[in-house]
Amino acid sequence: MADYTEIKGNRIQYLDSDPTLTSATEGQVWYNTATGTLKGLTQIKAWSSSGNMGTARRFLGGAGTQTAALGFGGYIGPQSNATEEYSGFTWTAGGNLGTARYGLAGAGTQTAGLAFGGATYPGPSVQSGTEEYDGSAWTAGGSLGTARTNIGGVGIQTAGLIFGGQSPSISSATEEYDGSAWTAGGSLGTARRTLGGSGIQTAALGFAGYSTANTNITEEYDGTSWTAGGNMNVTRLGPKGSGTQTNTVAFGGATTAPTGSATEEYDGAIWTNSTSMATARLGLGNSSTSRSSALAFGGTTGSNTAATEEYNSNINAITQAAWASGGSLPAVNNGLAGAGTPTSTLGFGSRTGGQDQATYEYDGSSWSSGGSLGTPIGNGGGAGTQTAGLSYGGGPSGSTSTDSREYDGSTWTSGNSMNNARALHMSCGTQTSALAAFGTPHPNTTSEEYDGTSWTAGGSTGTARYSVGGGGSSTAAVGFGGYISPGSENNSEEYDGTSWTAGNTLNFARTMYNGGDGAVNTYVYAIAGDASGLPAGPDTNVVELYNGTSWSTLPNLATGRRSGAAGSQSGSVSAIFFGGRVGGSDQSITEEFTGETSAITASTLTTS
Repeated sequence: MADYTEIKGNRIQYLDSDPTLTSATEGQVWYNTATGTLKGLTQIKAWSSSGNMGTARRFLGGAGTQTAALGFGGYIGPQSNATEEYSGFTWTAGGNLGTARYGLAGAGTQTAGLAFGGATYPGPSVQSGTEEYDGSAWTAGGSLGTARTNIGGVGIQTAGLIFGGQSPSISSATEEYDGSAWTAGGSLGTARRTLGGSGIQTAALGFAGYSTANTNITEEYDGTSWTAGGNMNVTRLGPKGSGTQTNTVAFGGATTAPTGSATEEYDGAIWTNSTSMATARLGLGNSSTSRSSALAFGGTTGSNTAATEEYNSNINAITQAAWASGGSLPAVNNGLAGAGTPTSTLGFGSRTGGQDQATYEYDGSSWSSGGSLGTPIGNGGGAGTQTAGLSYGGGPSGSTSTDSREYDGSTWTSGNSMNNARALHMSCGTQTSALAAFGTPHPNTTSEEYDGTSWTAGGSTGTARYSVGGGGSSTAAVGFGGYISPGSENNSEEYDGTSWTAGNTLNFARTMYNGGDGAVNTYVYAIAGDASGLPAGPDTNVVELYNGTSWSTLPNLATGRRSGAAGSQSGSVSAIFFGGRVGGSDQSITEEFTGETSAITASTLTTS
């Protein structure tokens, strides 16, 4: 005779702690005896906001994945040839399309992308051109057999697929790309334009769009012919899709309203409703490879938008990158230098009266006082860690000095003097390998390096300036922004341990006191001083990240501050920023940055 377990299945487990959570745990339920809670692992479906594109636009092309996407072309009034690359939280400029256009389609990856079709204005003039992207530049590919716009497109660079569209009449034509030429494929069952698509050349999905009216039709392609699939729940034109023929998510477009936010998932037969987008829009771009991690960007909400959203349909809980309030400094401060990491930070020196010899230590939640500097310092440089810090340059009441001193976690001791008295200079490195460059007195094009014992001359900078930000190491550094009369700078220079060369420019010109750290990922904190023409005004909250090649924006600080704040950081996932000045008032504010994280978490189930 069968026992209870064979008939009813296993009973709920009683555990004294949660089990190790993996994707295999999904659907399991257990009772945690330590917390007295019933828990389970269930799928989470949600849209979350990410970094805006550099240029707001609609009817653009898209390709790639949620963490490595391409957005290109589109309509900005008129068409654009701009390309942007997405890293998973920020956008940076890529190589321009050869032909500016909108209403085009995209396929492939960020380093092997495909753009085809579209139109130019005035006219409109429908396009047949194809372009291929190698991660930096677009080159011409084979032309479409039929020029058209408002098309569906899927696949990869060497196996692309285009279907539907208009030229100018609405089309049912399908064409297949082999990496060099397009050839005719099987026709859609229903001719339509502004439709969505997903999948690959031999297993594609085409859905919704406009025929004689908006439709909810789905068709499936097997590499030869199209057959009917399950109808969508929401009739619309212009949705975008991500995934495979049997596992797709569709989102956005236009329904009975000018724009839509509806999201649906397809299992190969049936569409089911999912959570709606935060920003309803039409004419958006998208990544196209995964149902569980899709990306939507750009489009129109009635006007062009640069908004980016990520869709996640999995058991991972996604925490978006953001700044949050930390513990306040013991006193208001302006002109601090900083060193260390966000959970072990050192702040010292100040332009604020009575604080110019102070040292503060942060443990990740609160500040405490450390050993006195022993001499008044403000607008100096900082390097190293909380237990092996370095203070150099700066001086009392806005003056300059050659002062150099080392911190062991409790006491400061004098080191050998710098070669050049300076303040408001860039600083980076460690206690035994530090770099100073730029600064006052102006003009200053000198740099010098510290080896833990003495300072020696380094290469001359290309531009003399002060209030410069900096990050990296003494042999791989970047200096950025700063002040050159009559205003703020947005250029940057890179140092290789011997010489300075021009780097890519910041998106926003500004003067600043301290920047980031890390040889590859360098945070730039938005602390504008005399920043005429800055979009956010003199106290901006804009934050940028340097990846060794280009600058991209991150989530903004909650409080914009001008020069005199300091920061410490540990790569691209966490940072801290403290002190500074808002208007004419010195601040004790601390803000902490945490990058996007993903973790499998159990949900507590309600019981009665």
